[in-house]
Amino acid sequence: MSRSMKYLAMAILAGTLFAVPAFAGDSFVVVVHKDNPVDSLDRKEISDLFLRVSSHFTTGGEAVPIDLGESSSTRIAFSKAVHNRSIKAVKWYWQKRRFAVGGNAPGMATSEANLLRFVATNERGIGYVSTNTDIEAFPVKIITITD
Repeated sequence: MSRSMKYLAMAILAGTLFAVPAFAGDSFVVVVHKDNPVDSLDRKEISDLFLRVSSHFTTGGEAVPIDLGESSSTRIAFSKAVHNRSIKAVKWYWQKRRFAVGGNAPGMATSEANLLRFVATNERGIGYVSTNTDIEAFPVKIITITD
């Protein structure tokens, strides 16, 4: 292997070590209101907000999560990647939680456009949409998912 090839290989390796974590494969993005000071959350923090283990963003503001419908492929991907659970397991979680301590699951949007409208009009809103969804028409921002 030539010296230049070694340097190229080392540069590629270094780039993969410092690149954005392996979330590029996610088929969804997490969105909040454009005025929300939160710019990033880790997967556990996002899961805690949607499972209502926590009710506040890391900045202290109250969070109001909204889910997509259970048949949504984006919700299936979100549940697996963020909660590390199937939608069926998340439903079971809410049934047990409602019985044990009360509380309700997040509201459910009938479409990604409705979810974006909700987040755009609610400064405490947090949701997720497909990476293919055009969000330009809505005053929302994508937050970075970290681990």
